[in-house]
Parts: sequence; structure tokens; C-alpha cells
Amino acid sequence: MKAAERKAIDAALARFDPATRLVLLYGPDEAQAREIADRFTALLAPADDPMGRIDFDPGALAGDPAKLADEAAAVSMFGDRRLIRVDGAGDNCAAAVGALLGAPAAGNPVIMVGTASLKPSSALIKAATGSPLALVAQCFVLSGREAVDMVIEACARHGLKPSRQAAEALAAGFGAERGVLARELEKFALYLGATPDNARALEMEALAELGAAMAESDFDALVNAVAGGDSAEAQTQAAKLGRNGIIGIPQLRAVARRLMTLSELRRTIDTGRSAREAVEAARPPIFWKERDRISRQASTWTMPALRSGLSRLLEAERRIKLPGAASPELLTSRALLAVAHLARRSR
Repeated sequence: MKAAERKAIDAALARFDPATRLVLLYGPDEAQAREIADRFTALLAPADDPMGRIDFDPGALAGDPAKLADEAAAVSMFGDRRLIRVDGAGDNCAAAVGALLGAPAAGNPVIMVGTASLKPSSALIKAATGSPLALVAQCFVLSGREAVDMVIEACARHGLKPSRQAAEALAAGFGAERGVLARELEKFALYLGATPDNARALEMEALAELGAAMAESDFDALVNAVAGGDSAEAQTQAAKLGRNGIIGIPQLRAVARRLMTLSELRRTIDTGRSAREAVEAARPPIFWKERDRISRQASTWTMPALRSGLSRLLEAERRIKLPGAASPELLTSRALLAVAHLARRSR
């Protein structure tokens, strides 16, 4: 991203101008574009407000270019501003963007993520570039040094101050997958008790202890058993991991990562898209061999059940860390069985 564009993005995230109708992010680094779009979405549409966000499919806008401008000008029954999100936009959305920026009024901001193939010369980009009502930024794949700097900035948002070695390790492991990096940093912040107002150092020891780089494949059987509601298989797989020295918190966090993924998919499904569509559109992409299984899981789980499951896992982790707590194996087993039970009830 060019320096001027980065400066404009940072300023908008710090203080969003209500006159801005469109934030358009595109370029070869789709992960960066989506990460920035997610930050704008969190800023303008709080997660606890189900009416605060509307998602549009690019195909729908191509067939009805006036739809975007109409929705941007619509007033909700409660009078609150709503955010409009469009992912995967291409040149087929150029007419819709032109209508949006040319409309006499628009109170609901649009956050749009373009496809990786878009260029400054593309019709969509031309439709937005130069308008005082639009903020347009092209996202390039980061160099090694830029990736480390990005990690340090992301850590700061979670109250973490990484050593250079830790920042380089995180950049090497997650630099291209910003969504995964953000979830890992949330766990580090929780573990270290860090907040933006109470920063904590993040050293290599913490990375090793939390197992951030541990291959997900080590936990696949356990995670799928729990998320699929198979209590007996979950116990078998937990015991198998235990015999290999993987007990307690690593198991809890592996399952928590799956529930977080399912939460993101469920949020998309609840906008009216199918589970398969949600899985296909997921970023970072879901491994193709797991797509059918995760699609089935996303179809059966509900958001209340997912929130309850994540709460149970976090509580188990908190208890494991307490002085004089019961054995990690026992606390982990109880939590995993409780989550598996939630999966069965959600069917």
C-alpha cells in the first residue's frame, strides 16, 4: 500500500468521516484487504448489533446497480446508521459504485473488498478513484521487513510488545494470513493479561508455551469429534494426544479455534447464504479436504451454542491456570465433553 493510502486508512480508522460513502480495498494481497475491511466493519458495525450490518453479493449489484445507492440512503426503523459490506467485488460492480457516489445522499457507509485481479485501470477502481466521497487503497504483498512491521502494529492493538525475534517468528508463520494472526494475538493477550492500556511483553518463550506454530493436523481428529458431537471419539482422541504429551490448554485452544471459525461461518450463513457458500468464501481459505465436514458443522451449530462453547473452553483454561487446580486432564475432559454435548443439541 502506498504511503499516502496507508495514512488515509489509518486516519479513517482513528476517526471515520461520516461523509465517506465508500471504502474500497483491492489488490494482490487479499488477506491485507480483508483484514483492513474487518477493522472498518468492527468500527462501524459492532458485533453485538445484528441489525447494524448488511452483506451484498457482487452478483446482485451487477444485476441491479441502483440497489447499493438505495440501501446506502435507506434509514433504519431505529434511525441508526448501518454498514454495508461487499466482498469479492469486480468490474461488475462499477455501475453500482458510480450510482452510489453520484447519489444525492447516502448515510450508510459501504466497505467493499475487490478481487485480487483488479488494477488501477479496472472499471471499478476508476469509478471510485478521485471521488472525495471514496477512500480507495491497493494492497500489495508485504516484503519480509514490512510483514514484521505489520505484526508489530497488530500486536500493539492487542496490548502486546513483541521482541524482534517473536515478531519475525509470527510474520514467518502467519504474515500472509492476517485473520489467523489476529486470532492468535487474541489468545496471547488473554494468556498474558494484555490490553491496549496495559501492554505486556511477548517473548519467544510465550510462543513456545502456547504452541502457536503447532500443526493443526495434530488436533484434527479431536477437533472434528468435539465439533461433530461425538463424545466417545473425543475422549479417545484426547487420550491419544495425552499419550504424546499434548494435554490441557493446547487441546482446548485447538477446539476453540474451530469454534471461532464456525462462528465466522455462522455469521455469514445467518445473512442468508448457504453453508457451502460461506465455506467457499471464507478467508483465510479452508483446506479443501475439510470443506464438506466444516460445512456440515456450520449448518448444525447456532451462534448461542458457539458462544456457550467458547465460554466453557475459556473457563476451563482459566481454571487450569489457578494454583492448586484439579488435573488439566480432568478439566479439559469435562470442557470437551460439554462442548460435544452442545454440538449434539444443536442438531
